[in-house]
Amino acid sequence: MQLNGTTGYKIIENWLSSKDPHPFLFQQQTWQQIINHESGLVNAATGCGKTYSVFPGAFIDFINLRGYDG
Repeated sequence: MQLNGTTGYKIIENWLSSKDPHPFLFQQQTWQQIINHESGLVNAATGCGKTYSVFPGAFIDFINLRGYDG
């Protein structure tokens, strides 16, 4: 499944846009791995966005699997 076309991604992208940050490439790559149900380790310096690389990915996967009716 491609990340960018999913309902979960669109919801998270809209939420992030309302707060003005844009996801870094490593965050989007992590989200893709999460929706593919792959495991891994995020290694980055403090303050680089590790939390936003994992939690939104879990939400995207949850929305995609369970559906969202607005």
